[in-house]
Amino acid sequence: MEALPREFGTDEDALFTLPLPANAFTDVDATDTLTYSLKSGAPGWISINSSTGEVSGTPGNSDVGSHTITIIATDSQGATAESSFAVNVINTNDAPELSDASFSVNENVASDGSIVLGTMTATDVDVGQSKTYSILSGNDDGHFAIDSNTGEISVVGNLDHEGTAQYSLTVQVTDDGSPALSDTATVTIDVNDINEAPTAMILSNAFIAENAVGAVIGTLSTTDQDDSNEAFGIHDYTVSDNRFEVVNGQLKLKAGESLNFEVDGSALDVTVTATDNNSAGLSFSETFTLSIGNLNEPPAIDDQTFSVDETVASDGSAVVGRVSAVDVDAGDALTYSIVSGNEDGHFEIDNSTGDIRVVKTLDFETASRYDLTVAVEDSQGDSRSANVQIDINDINEAPELDRGLQNQSSGVSASVGDSFSYNIPESAFKDQDIGDSLSYSISGLPAGLLFNPITRAITGIPAATEVGDHTVSVTVTDNDGLTASDTFTLRVGNTKVLEGDENSLINLAAET
Repeated sequence: MEALPREFGTDEDALFTLPLPANAFTDVDATDTLTYSLKSGAPGWISINSSTGEVSGTPGNSDVGSHTITIIATDSQGATAESSFAVNVINTNDAPELSDASFSVNENVASDGSIVLGTMTATDVDVGQSKTYSILSGNDDGHFAIDSNTGEISVVGNLDHEGTAQYSLTVQVTDDGSPALSDTATVTIDVNDINEAPTAMILSNAFIAENAVGAVIGTLSTTDQDDSNEAFGIHDYTVSDNRFEVVNGQLKLKAGESLNFEVDGSALDVTVTATDNNSAGLSFSETFTLSIGNLNEPPAIDDQTFSVDETVASDGSAVVGRVSAVDVDAGDALTYSIVSGNEDGHFEIDNSTGDIRVVKTLDFETASRYDLTVAVEDSQGDSRSANVQIDINDINEAPELDRGLQNQSSGVSASVGDSFSYNIPESAFKDQDIGDSLSYSISGLPAGLLFNPITRAITGIPAATEVGDHTVSVTVTDNDGLTASDTFTLRVGNTKVLEGDENSLINLAAET
């Protein structure tokens, strides 16, 4: 038997192979076949080929040091022989090991490095070696930083779930061995979607015509990064002016509501607030200036009542009243006209001012009231009409001579000293004032005759001294003291005769 070399050297992690020298074991029995094995106590990393006796294996870091290995050769009869040698495993640098990791972080967290996602920790069988960490890829926008000494990963850029929901970083760890060795791992970072307030709002149209009841102004478009997330991206709207509402994303006037150019002006500021449906209810407000279109509006005129005395002048100088009409459209000129109710032409209206004047004599007893339809038209041709009632005031009028006495076809005989009687006819005077009563008085009667104002009778016996013509004046007085008078001639003679003509009250003659 030829002895094995006493010692071999090999690096850790390197394959060690030792072929069995040809004469390492001999057997005088030429027919015997030898088998080979390792004696108990051999390191676990080494093995032997039982047929050839070749020893091989790869030692690890833990195997660094000297190991005694004994090979046992056994013949066919079980007889054995041993030979030992030493293997000195030399320490070499081992690469550190780094495992994949996953972290999560909310979007919009502070980007000043104060937010730490986690720490990458590598293992290294080489005790005492220091390790350096770095990000190789996946951090092109520089959102993350890693502490080269500790492997701590922090946020140094603004994170936005809607921009990038997940990052995949390749992290490397390098030891300080010789040569320096490294390992890499994948770090997955999920960015959590956090509700964010809407950031902008636009209105597709900002014009509305006045008087448009319940009109739709335009469609609202709200910018919200959470629009893709049904949990956050649906909005409720409120409007600062309670005449408005938002329905299905459209800004509109509520039912029954409209804008008035003359009241609201040419522009109206409306603030719309969009609030998302997250429990926190984040919101955004925008003020829109609505342009209000001015439309011509017809003038407004109400029924009106005036009164005028029946005795006013009819030359147009007497103004009954001024018809009142308004037009909310600034600058509109109004034109007035009488449409109906003035068929007898008692009134005229000033087409510019609306003044109604009397141009024909009024008489309460003929017509105590007139109902005129007055129209007013603006510069655009829109018109409205109303009833203008004119009440005629009943003014007391003086009595007047009516028919006088009818001519007598034959005289009435009377002599001086005989009784005389004559009744002034009721139809001699008249008074247009209904309800007025007339009182009668007479002057100029000859002596001996008396007048009864109740019966209107002249009675008595003319005295002989009264022969001749007497002018008798008859006066009637109404309730307000207005009077009318007429005269007749009374002739006293020996014979009494009644005569007259159409133009006098009565001529009474007592002829001789």
